Amino acid sequence: MYAVAAIVCLAGAGWFTTQQVAGQETKKQIYRPGLRNSFAGHPLNAEELNLALAQLRSKTGFTRMRFDEDGFLTIDDRSQIAGGSATARELLLAAVDGKKTILLQSRNRSPEVVFARVGSHTVFEGWQSTKQIEMAPIEIDFADFGHLRGERKALEAFDLGFAILHELCHAALEMRDPSEGVKAAGDCERIVNRIRRELGMPERQHYEARIYQRTSSVTLNKIIGELTFAQTNPGAKTKRLFLTWDAREVGNILRRQ
Repeated sequence: MYAVAAIVCLAGAGWFTTQQVAGQETKKQIYRPGLRNSFAGHPLNAEELNLALAQLRSKTGFTRMRFDEDGFLTIDDRSQIAGGSATARELLLAAVDGKKTILLQSRNRSPEVVFARVGSHTVFEGWQSTKQIEMAPIEIDFADFGHLRGERKALEAFDLGFAILHELCHAALEMRDPSEGVKAAGDCERIVNRIRRELGMPERQHYEARIYQRTSSVTLNKIIGELTFAQTNPGAKTKRLFLTWDAREVGNILRRQ
């Protein structure tokens, strides 16, 4: 989880920045609620932004969704839906319509970020004003997903889109993961598993990864992180699927996300 890192006072009204457009000054409201690409460091590049958008479209089914010129995720027509999960739509709308600013940040190859996490948040307040807005960053290590190994269904059930949705449970709904050592999926994964179920995907069994060493005659000992998923099909035996990665390549696996 995350904690309030600071309260930052902004000059004047505090919620706008001035921009020159065609020789005229215009005001852009940047300190406002919603889900957006970061303006406070580590923004997603165009490729990463398009990937995140494609993932969120596939999970939610919203077809008229885009990042606008100010970086905010915008759904132009909420009635236009193709497939997707109703629970995923509810979760995304809680972020888009909520009272916080949720920033997407790129933290590639960071030893501190394992796939994704919500970082320390900040409360902004206007100078000579009591108005406040909370900002919570979702830090994503896009490179980590390239180290995942497992069956296709398991990989699909733990992709970038599901990582963002898990972190939105923290940032938008203020849910928590299980305490260390507790073998449970937790509140966030309960919501994300419902999304997986609605999409016909295997469900994550525990929040914490199993850690073990793998010894090979041709390589040095590896520290492996492993997650278990279960695929339940009507009239068939439940199938367990496993997802693994090299913890030395991904980052500090013992750090709580």
